[in-house]
Amino acid sequence: MIEKLKTTEYFVEATSTERQLLWEQWNWKIYWKSEDQGYFETIGYLCKRPVSLLLAFATINDHKVCFYESPGLLVDWVMIEKWMRDHGMSDHNHCDAGNFHLCVQFCADMKKEE
Repeated sequence: MIEKLKTTEYFVEATSTERQLLWEQWNWKIYWKSEDQGYFETIGYLCKRPVSLLLAFATINDHKVCFYESPGLLVDWVMIEKWMRDHGMSDHNHCDAGNFHLCVQFCADMKKEE
């Protein structure tokens, strides 16, 4: 799963429900192929309790996109952001579900550069 992050071009913070709603809203406008239902990754511990991420991958207009959420009982967004940045996320290649149009625009711009 970590290998998939190396080729990921964009990251979207979205719950499974948000991801489904985005797919319903956008799949007829863009090419969207979901690759799997997702992978759980424990990224650290806080007070001996795991902080976990669910990572799901899709190809959108020929670009790799990772959707991520923290579905556990314990969430530490500082730890999550650090882990995501250590694995390829930057200020220029991520958004949340409410700003998904930025991901679509990013993929369109990348296609123009190719």
